[in-house]
Amino acid sequence: QQQQQQQQEEEQRQQQQQQHEQLTQLLAQLPTIVCGDFNSLWKLYSIEKGPDFKSTWPIPNCGYSVSGVYTMLSTGSLDSRQRHHPAQWRRFLSRSGKRYASNKGPGSASDSDEEQDGSRSEDADQQQQQQQHVELNTSGLNLCSAYLAARGAEPPLTNKHPGFAGCLDYVWYSPDTIDVLGTLALPYETLGYAQLPHSPYAVPFDNIPNGVWPSDHLAVGAVLLIKQTEG
Repeated sequence: QQQQQQQQEEEQRQQQQQQHEQLTQLLAQLPTIVCGDFNSLWKLYSIEKGPDFKSTWPIPNCGYSVSGVYTMLSTGSLDSRQRHHPAQWRRFLSRSGKRYASNKGPGSASDSDEEQDGSRSEDADQQQQQQQHVELNTSGLNLCSAYLAARGAEPPLTNKHPGFAGCLDYVWYSPDTIDVLGTLALPYETLGYAQLPHSPYAVPFDNIPNGVWPSDHLAVGAVLLIKQTEG
């Protein structure tokens, strides 16, 4: 019976692998464009901290972490050790919950509540261990950033307010089926800032929204050409 179960599991694994390969081939032939506000940073940079600067995920002397979303879309996968991987988030939230529970005063919870919390914690730990080494992937979807391809770098900033400045908006396309011909200039470029500083905090641009720019995000765009397919 155990041998039969192992055989079924192997057949299921082969079937899943075959489906994955078929999906990869399909995605490679399908022109794909994904664009919008991903709320994700593409690169580490130094931060000139203001008096009201706040960060929920700081890195000493570096500032924010490059986003797991950007990493996954640009490389096709996300390692389980990356801090934005679900397993790492669960670990962070689990530790935060345990610290919160340890700080509660006496009489704040009954013994039955504590037992239930302990049981849930054990279940969460088991689930976390199972997901610890699971690498996320885009199932063969190959994407490239239009700005990175056309300019060699993302815009310094598409969002700026007193506590933050950085690029959060992107235009993704499938390079196997689409060519990028150009990208939309950002307002601080059209105002004469062709040679832009690396740090978004050094870009001479006011916080948004304001009387001139009514949105809290600047528009990004690209001119894309779908490649001719054979046959």
